[in-house]
Amino acid sequence: MGYDDGARSRLQKLKSIDAFRQPRQEALGQETWLGLGLTSLAAVLCIALFLAQLNAFLFARGTSRLEIDSDQSELLRVHFDVTMLDVACDYATIGVFDAFGNVRSNVTRDVQKQAIDHEGADKGHPFTDEELTELEFGDRPQLSAEERATLDADWTSLAGGHFQLDDFQQALDAHEFVFVFFCVPEAQQCNVMLQAWMNFSADANSGQLKLHDADGAVADIWGLQVNCASEAFQSLCEDEKVDGVPKVRLYPRTVSKQGSRHFIDLNFVFPMEIIMMSMVSKMPPVFMQRLTDQIVSKAEISLKQRHLHTHATHHNIFKEGCRLRGHLDVPRVPGTLHFEARSASDYQLNYAYTNVSHTVNHLSFGRPGGHPSDTELLLSLLPAGYAAQQAKPLEGRSFVSEHFHQAAHHYVKVVHTRLESDGSVRLYLYMHQWNWRTYPRHEPPKTKISYDVSPLEVVASHSRRWYDFATSTLAIVGGAFSSVQILYGLLSSVSTLGQPGGRKVDVL
Repeated sequence: MGYDDGARSRLQKLKSIDAFRQPRQEALGQETWLGLGLTSLAAVLCIALFLAQLNAFLFARGTSRLEIDSDQSELLRVHFDVTMLDVACDYATIGVFDAFGNVRSNVTRDVQKQAIDHEGADKGHPFTDEELTELEFGDRPQLSAEERATLDADWTSLAGGHFQLDDFQQALDAHEFVFVFFCVPEAQQCNVMLQAWMNFSADANSGQLKLHDADGAVADIWGLQVNCASEAFQSLCEDEKVDGVPKVRLYPRTVSKQGSRHFIDLNFVFPMEIIMMSMVSKMPPVFMQRLTDQIVSKAEISLKQRHLHTHATHHNIFKEGCRLRGHLDVPRVPGTLHFEARSASDYQLNYAYTNVSHTVNHLSFGRPGGHPSDTELLLSLLPAGYAAQQAKPLEGRSFVSEHFHQAAHHYVKVVHTRLESDGSVRLYLYMHQWNWRTYPRHEPPKTKISYDVSPLEVVASHSRRWYDFATSTLAIVGGAFSSVQILYGLLSSVSTLGQPGGRKVDVL
């Protein structure tokens, strides 16, 4: 088919915009080993980069970033499943309080309780006062010499200024049995017994006097003197309900509830001849010895009624444990969920010595109306391995206390998490820390789960778009080829420097 000159001229102008022009054959130079080597390098590099990009596209790993929390829900649902190992269901209670000041005790709505057996072991029974005392003080560290000297000092004057309201209880707790002589030195009645008491306390405190308890063990005894004068410790004597002086009182070591300190009054009958002699002259040693023997005799009889060396061991208090399952809808602010032993109908149990060891079978957070199974479904949509540590850091873990007055406190930071590719995938993951807390001696221990919602959210992503893959692949592969071509041009130019003849043109 022929073209006229005008049409041929227009076609030539149209071909001039060709971006992929081919060089003339006569302009091509000869092939070189350098070109072959770099061509092979470029081919291997481009194929490797393509395969790496394809693997990244097909097996995309999860990525995440932080943003300001977009969830504006007013409530947060807490799903829990906790087994109290030694608290019966009649005593197991749940409470919650938050930063708004809302307090709910003994929550029962949406909570199920199931009795759990102790697997056929000892069915449990309450500790006796003697058992509790032996275990309580057997676990305590030994007092230093300075601490013991302070606690063993007589309470005769306020001049030292180191006595405090709680020190008297600490002085009583320092020994298994403490004999206390309440008196007013100026009172004539106290003078009748003062020297006999001094003899008794000297022998007891030095260890020369050996007294045995009901178990036949040598008792740790001590003698204290308390001055009940108005310028000394009158208020202490009033608190101890000392109705007259002189008075000798035995305080056995005990763990009774606060405000019900146990003591035994040692009453003495003084012969008239002793009373009359103390009023007119110094009492003869024989009468003084008779008074001292009376004190020792009363002390021996009182100690043989107490068991403080029964070799008691820790054991279950209740015949069963309790599994508590359910959920609570709480304000989306910092708060605390606590578990403890409490009953409105049992006033005999010493709750300060209950055992709140527990196993956390499940703990999760979500929106009101949600179900724990929803969390499992949402977790499956997150990138593989992303939520392995944050989703269930507590599940199946047990926290068993080995001493009285101990409870595990859990601290949970809750983080809202959503999937970038699907805005409906929203759940709450959390990070967990915990420690043992030691409670005061007369305060019931509580297992606490304190939670706080982070103001940030995690946005997770695990997929790449196909056009991102295509763009990045072309850019990386094309860039690698161009880089090799530039390298070839440089090496080729260096190799032809100083050689005669025309310029040689090669293509990679």
